Amino acid sequence: MGDCAQEAIKLNLTISSEKQRELVDTPLLERAPAPSEDAPGLLMVAYYYPPQNASGAQRPFRFAKYLRRLGYRPQVISRDLTEVGQSSSEVHRTCPAGEGAGLTEAAAICIRLAERTILPYSDQLPWAPYAVATARLVAKENPPSVVFSTSPPVGAHMAAAMIKREFDIPWIADFRDPLLGNPFRTRRWANSYDAFLERVIVRHADLIVTNTDRSTEMIRSRYPRLAHKVHLIWNGFDPEEDIGPLPIPSRTHRLLLHAGTLYGGRHPGMLLESLKRMISSGSFDPRSLRVRLIGDSGGGDAWRERSDLASLVSAGWVEYVNRAVPLQEARREMSEADYLLLLDLNELGTGSQVPGKLFEYIRIGRPILAFTVQDSSTSRLLAEAGIPYQCIYQSDAPGEVDRKVAAFLSLPTRPVAASEWFQTSFNAVAQTQTLANLAGSLVRAKDRAGIERRT
Repeated sequence: MGDCAQEAIKLNLTISSEKQRELVDTPLLERAPAPSEDAPGLLMVAYYYPPQNASGAQRPFRFAKYLRRLGYRPQVISRDLTEVGQSSSEVHRTCPAGEGAGLTEAAAICIRLAERTILPYSDQLPWAPYAVATARLVAKENPPSVVFSTSPPVGAHMAAAMIKREFDIPWIADFRDPLLGNPFRTRRWANSYDAFLERVIVRHADLIVTNTDRSTEMIRSRYPRLAHKVHLIWNGFDPEEDIGPLPIPSRTHRLLLHAGTLYGGRHPGMLLESLKRMISSGSFDPRSLRVRLIGDSGGGDAWRERSDLASLVSAGWVEYVNRAVPLQEARREMSEADYLLLLDLNELGTGSQVPGKLFEYIRIGRPILAFTVQDSSTSRLLAEAGIPYQCIYQSDAPGEVDRKVAAFLSLPTRPVAASEWFQTSFNAVAQTQTLANLAGSLVRAKDRAGIERRT
């Protein structure tokens, strides 16, 4: 890489760092002492939580981190991880199915039997009794004022429903993915099952939180009388995390990278088929580009056969690392890629969700090639983020796909800083403030109701 390109990288990193410092340098983010004993307690039920390398683990982690700085006392109940060892003072690990006593173990056995023989999905429902038992232990030292649960899996919401009833506290249910209408939940009679679960959660939770505008609209439209309970808090990024572009290593080709699991309709089949057509027609030199896919396939194989993946790998045009990659390693590879590939496709052709890696891609600032559907949440977010991008839609004809791929590969690889709109709208600080406001309103309403009853 030439000196000018290196200087451009340094300049972009400086700009990015200055924007981050500007956002971080606020009273909200000052390193605060531990909350006082009378600070409101928030019990968070999150099956996935760091150090698990799962996209669903980052959202509750960001919330817990900044809630503490807002004066809350977050206590997290999460699944057991052998490599983590004992629970900490704020994160309490509990087995999804293991040693237990009395009613807890009996309830888990019954639920596990039903999940294996009757229910269409494994939603970690047997974990719920253990989470509730752990909540009882936590409450002895840290009585909660409100419970917050996040799914998937749905077992976290079932645990929170029981905690709400047992402790008589408000409940906020957070949907990172929808239940009804989820394009990745398509098994036999799953629609009725998901409709039932969603109805129970929406009716019994005090507030519902979703992470895209489309998901918010979907739930509000299905429950118009309860629409006031449904609130939007997008996924986002932690401004204190050091994510940005790195110098591109010296190589003879450009690199288009996808980092993350390939499952359902989220696979690179459209891209690979387009490149094969362009190579066959002589309009594209395969030596000029390498497609690198890192992350396991989730068991889906049909797209590999249709795309003839094996021959593309043998020819050296595609690199396929079919395994889970540690988060920091994946982020380093993203930061050193020329181009970033986003797969927002599914078998139902819906666009209600946004892959979590998009927020990392945008902060890196290099061109993003997004396979999505028209007017999806992803396409509308990209249109405002300020980063060079190209959207290829699931409905595009092969010729249009080829034209868009060729146009994308002509984009310069110089990183670009995200728009101010993105920096402020998807910042974990503002998002956690929204959650804190919602939780505070529930606690105050409950206190007022208690006073009214006593008088």
